[in-house]
Amino acid sequence: MYARPACRPADAWRASVPDMGARFDHLVVSVPDVGDAISRWQAAGLDATAGGRHRGGTVNALVRGPRPAYVELISTDPTAPPPAGSAWAERVSGEYGPLGFAVAVDHLEEAREALLTAGFAPSEIADGSRVTPEGATIRWRICQVGERAFDPYLPFLIEWVEGMPPGPADGPVLQSVSIAIGEDSAARDRLARLLRVLGFTERVDRSPGMTFEDGQVSIWLPATRAEIAAWEQETGGASAYLRWSDGDSEEEATPFGPASIAIGLPHGDTSWHELDGLSVTTFPDLRAHVGHVLLPAVEEHFAARPPELRTWPHPHPDREPLDEEYSRCLDPAKYRIVVARARAWAAALVESGVAEAVEHPSGLDLIPTTEGALPLTVRIEGFEGIPDNLVGLEVGGTVLARLPDCGCDACDDGSAGLLEALDDVVLHVLDGGVLRVIGPDGREVTTTGNGWSASGTFARGEPEQWVADARAGRSPYEVIQGAAWL
Repeated sequence: MYARPACRPADAWRASVPDMGARFDHLVVSVPDVGDAISRWQAAGLDATAGGRHRGGTVNALVRGPRPAYVELISTDPTAPPPAGSAWAERVSGEYGPLGFAVAVDHLEEAREALLTAGFAPSEIADGSRVTPEGATIRWRICQVGERAFDPYLPFLIEWVEGMPPGPADGPVLQSVSIAIGEDSAARDRLARLLRVLGFTERVDRSPGMTFEDGQVSIWLPATRAEIAAWEQETGGASAYLRWSDGDSEEEATPFGPASIAIGLPHGDTSWHELDGLSVTTFPDLRAHVGHVLLPAVEEHFAARPPELRTWPHPHPDREPLDEEYSRCLDPAKYRIVVARARAWAAALVESGVAEAVEHPSGLDLIPTTEGALPLTVRIEGFEGIPDNLVGLEVGGTVLARLPDCGCDACDDGSAGLLEALDDVVLHVLDGGVLRVIGPDGREVTTTGNGWSASGTFARGEPEQWVADARAGRSPYEVIQGAAWL
């Protein structure tokens, strides 16, 4: 082994898209007034748009982007007479904050039959519709699963008949949802069983999955980098995390405990807001990188790699690494996949005219065609007797990353994290994000995709100050920063 840093933490909880076609569809949040809610969410940088009126006496707004899943803000319709006997409208008018969530299925009858067989008591299937502000009619079929409308413990099922067109390409992208149902173990178990019946599977690697731990039910709606690029080729992005009220607020409208949702946005810095019973944190995500538009081409070239270079899951997701795993690598050849990923990036950059590739004995140089952009050197090295299973990424002689950062079996958390780490560095370079500050005494600070690296001895906080001064244009030292490649 050439290094052994601390093992990276286990991956976040995930959830799958099963064969039945079941997938998380939307979160329902009751608000006193939809117009006011739209203003609040937009002021927080989360775009909400009027959705229209339901025939059951409610009106809504949608927080959505190019993916199907979304957040629905709903209230009773002040222009319509009170609905007679509408349990859904009664729930909306009687509660504030998150009410529940919907799971979409491709064939509602089959899903309902599966739930009946499993001992659940879903309602009969009913028709639903909404008229948009533009006059279009959106139609669906719905099936209540829990004991009441918008049941807080079980989702309702929805099958879209005439569904919504894709949301705005630069709009919010719902990525994950986690729900804690307090200490009611029976409710947790029932929800877990329902999701399993619908086809959700438990996973802990970077593929789709679902997990249950300490009362937390977590569903991950992951998007591959190619999917993100395919949704929208020209926007940036950010993420937001939303949490159900934890019971400390004055208005506690739901038996749910803390829950979280991740949303991708086209703008916004890291921030925190309270919105309609939800705690909202935003921060930039993958779409903030200008180079994300090249990811489909990268995936295409990467798919053409030699068949023996296969991806692999987290090898020990449910346990701590064993002591002997720190000193061995049973399959060093598998790490050749990171070289294949680097070459896929090179091919995509050359193919798109963004860069020229110059091969040399230790790897290749990628020379950007944009004036003022900094070249990227890809050094191809090896370990454990394999000549090409290690990649070094350098700009101006400064090493931004060496991947894998450790080749031992203990630090292996699957191929996905390794490939994403390489992507992150390349995207950082393409952004023109690499900044070098060179002091007169030979000390240097260089920004990386997730922080900075330094050579020389620095006082606490000094590297961060060097970077901040350079970005503000007040650094007394030599500053090297290239333009974006695209």
